[in-house]
Amino acid sequence: FLLTQDTFIFNIKNIHIITIIIGSILFCAIGLLDDIKEVNPYCKLILQIVVSSLIFNLGVGFEAIDLSWINNNLEVIILPKIISYIFSLIIITGMTNAINWLDGLDGLASGISIIISIGLFIILISLNKIGLALIVAAFCGAIIGFLRYNFYPARILMGDCGSYMLGSSLAIISLLGLSNTYYIDNKLTNSIEDINIFPLHLLILLFLIPVVDMLFVIIGRIIDRKSPLYPDRRHLHHKILDSGLTHKNTVIIMFALTQSVVSSSLYLSNVEDRLIYLGISFIISTLSILYCLNVKKNIDRTYKKY
Repeated sequence: FLLTQDTFIFNIKNIHIITIIIGSILFCAIGLLDDIKEVNPYCKLILQIVVSSLIFNLGVGFEAIDLSWINNNLEVIILPKIISYIFSLIIITGMTNAINWLDGLDGLASGISIIISIGLFIILISLNKIGLALIVAAFCGAIIGFLRYNFYPARILMGDCGSYMLGSSLAIISLLGLSNTYYIDNKLTNSIEDINIFPLHLLILLFLIPVVDMLFVIIGRIIDRKSPLYPDRRHLHHKILDSGLTHKNTVIIMFALTQSVVSSSLYLSNVEDRLIYLGISFIISTLSILYCLNVKKNIDRTYKKY
């Protein structure tokens, strides 16, 4: 199987692969340091910002945001360099921590990472970015092998080093893969320039469950005048677990919710047969939630009364 230059050169010298490797290893090192010797959360955040800045300097970023999904008459928003840097920093650091914060139940972070990876793989294939799609496929396969031993009851835990690697890798690949280069007419210089446009809405949908969970926790802690960086039981999976569902059923519901929003991202990305993906996703999600809530058992119990 040979990849041409028109798609993606699967070569270790390629700057994209080097960036993914460097970024994931550095974030993994931060997590490993925290696993071995607990690091102050603010110190970890500073280290993450430093690593994210390095990744941005290696070319992971975007120059404009695509708004055409809202209205065809809307044009792209071209961002100044400093705004692009801040956005990229928030995305890389935010997505990494969002996946890390999901690692509160056995198999939750790894399973959601698999679902996001599958959605990202399909989108990259549709964009003809075969090289990055193969990287995502390999990445997804590795997590599947790990999930076998990480699902409840877990025999292996990933720790912060594992969750940081998952989150940072997905964030970097998303920034590299979802962006598209367009040529625009610069009236000021009277020339044609290429610009890197990023579909922010696709990224938000892919990571919607981790992001919503993280924002909900941060806002709640701030309202209660507590540090947003210290752990508690405000997470969505804790709320579901505290409602009376079992550990395993809570994880399945989180998987179903993630599958639904990831399929929505496929629909908006104009992937071929996207309605099929969306329909299958909602069927799986509905059946999973009904199973976890034991609806059939409740119906049978009610039926016997009559």
